[in-house]
Amino acid sequence: MNIITAYTARRQARDTLFADYTSDHVSNYTAAALAHSDHRERALHAIAFLLFIAAFGLAVYNFTLLWRGGADLTLVALTLGTLSAAIAVRNRARRTDAATIQAINTTVHMAETGKNH
Repeated sequence: MNIITAYTARRQARDTLFADYTSDHVSNYTAAALAHSDHRERALHAIAFLLFIAAFGLAVYNFTLLWRGGADLTLVALTLGTLSAAIAVRNRARRTDAATIQAINTTVHMAETGKNH
């Protein structure tokens, strides 16, 4: 199952939950939402890893230019920007679990009270 399939399954389970609030539908929605969250978290970690590798590569390249006497401040800024983006993505991945639990609780409560959206 990929992230798109997990997202679709979560949406379908959510729609079913709002159409008919039962404990089975709550369980199905919760499982689908957690599966989607896991896929999203893995994708974010992969993106963060690639950004760290890119930042490291830029740093090494800039160091070799510095060694030869032709370092460029543009590359330093690009390296720091890439590193900052990697840290931001990694931090976002860390917060997905708490946000998912909050979203599940809110959605289940809205379905229980009969409020759609």
